[in-house]
Amino acid sequence: MIAIEEIEKFQLDPSGRPRKNTPLWRIASGDNTQFATQILVPILAGQRGTLKQKLEQIRKSAQHIFPGTVTRMVIESKTYPGQAMILLAWRGAVMPNEAEREAALEAFRQELADVLDWESAVYDEGTVLMHT
Repeated sequence: MIAIEEIEKFQLDPSGRPRKNTPLWRIASGDNTQFATQILVPILAGQRGTLKQKLEQIRKSAQHIFPGTVTRMVIESKTYPGQAMILLAWRGAVMPNEAEREAALEAFRQELADVLDWESAVYDEGTVLMHT
């Protein structure tokens, strides 16, 4: 048997190895250029918990991986409370065409339609000038 005090003190270790060095900045060229999409979308009232559950389900089932991406993030904004920021970055050499990217994004929007207000979302796209 394990003492209750020991169970209450238990903490999971973070996954992976800690970084020994912080990556240096990079400026890509040619086919290695990266492109980013940023979306700011309101979380529907009372749906924050459900959003987190759905994101965990997406992660566990390896869905919505957006082929060709080098970065995928869903961020709960502190600057804009009640908003989620979605950041997707693609490497130019393996980036799918616009129709494929839009189809993947539409499937993601449908998956989260009951927790995010896509009608009010603000989209921005750009070329990554410098990255790690």
